[in-house]
Amino acid sequence: MFVCSLQKNNSHTSFQNAIITIGNYDGIHLGHQSLIRVLLQIAAEQNKVSLVLTFEPSIQQHFAKTKLIEVNPNNPNNLMSGQLNLGGLRRKFEVLKTMGVDFLAVASPKHSFISMSAENFISNILVERLAIDTILVGKDFHFGHKRLGTIATLQQQTKFKTIVFPDTCDSNQRISSTNIRTLINMGRITEATRLLGSPLSGYGRIVRGLGIGASLGFPTANIYSTNLQSWPMGVYIAKMHRNKNNIRTAHLCALSIGTRPTIAHAVGKVIEAHLLDYSGSLYGEWVHIEMLDKIRDQERYHTREALISAIAHDCALVRTWK
Repeated sequence: MFVCSLQKNNSHTSFQNAIITIGNYDGIHLGHQSLIRVLLQIAAEQNKVSLVLTFEPSIQQHFAKTKLIEVNPNNPNNLMSGQLNLGGLRRKFEVLKTMGVDFLAVASPKHSFISMSAENFISNILVERLAIDTILVGKDFHFGHKRLGTIATLQQQTKFKTIVFPDTCDSNQRISSTNIRTLINMGRITEATRLLGSPLSGYGRIVRGLGIGASLGFPTANIYSTNLQSWPMGVYIAKMHRNKNNIRTAHLCALSIGTRPTIAHAVGKVIEAHLLDYSGSLYGEWVHIEMLDKIRDQERYHTREALISAIAHDCALVRTWK
C-alpha cells in the first residue's frame, strides 16, 4: 500500500481514475471494514485502484483536543482530556494494508480544503486533482465547509459515480466509532473489541518512574504515550507487545491509568503496567499495548496494606485471562 499526503500540491497519477472513499475511519471498525471490502470488490471488478482518503487527526479530535470531556459527571474515572483515541493513523495503516487497499491519502483537518465549499471540493479535489472514477460513502456522509455537502450534492455532478453504502449493524444497532467509545467508557471492553475487530491498542515508550510500584512489591513499567493518555482511567487486563532486537514477545499485564489517588505526592495522569512473571529492565523500549478487559475503576485506599491487597487481586484476575 502506498501512503501519500494530500498536503503536497503534486497529484499522484497512479491513483487517478480510482475507486475512492473518504472519511475519518476512526478505529477502522467492522462497519468501516465492510465498506472497504465493497470498495476493493468494485476496484477489482473494474480493474482500477482503490484509494482511501482519511484525516489525521480526525476532524472531531482536531476540534476536541483542547476540551475536557466527562462522560459521566458522577464518575471521575471517565474523566479524560480530548477524544478517546481508537488507534490513530497507525491502526488505519495496519488494517487497510492487511485488507489490500492500494493507496492511503492522508490529510490534516488544518488543510485549506476543509474550508472549501462542497462544490469547490468536488471540482478542485475530486475531479481536477484526484480525477476519481467512483466514490463510495456511508449514508450520513457530509463534506465541505460547515459540512454542507451531502450525498445529493455528490449525485448532482456527472464527472464520477456515487455509491451509497448502508449502515452495518450489530444486534440491530449501528456500528459506529461513537458507540464503541461509549462502550469503552462504560468499561465494556470485550464488546468494544468485537466491534473494532481487534483490541483497542496504542503505542508508547517506557520511561523511568518514581519506583512506587517496586516499593509495594509490584514493579511497574511507566509508559509515555499520547494514545493511551486519552484512555479512561481505571485498572485493566492488558497485553504488552515488545520487539527488542527483532525478537517479539508478549506479556500479560495489569495496566493502571490514573492519578494514583492513594499516593499523596502523585501528580497528573500516569500510565503504568505490571508484567506478570517478568523481571528485567524495559527502559527506552517502544511497546504496543492492547486493552483486553476492565478490572475496576481507580480507587483511593486508606492504607498501604489495602492498596497492596488490591493490586494482588488485580494481578490474580489478569492471570485468569484466556
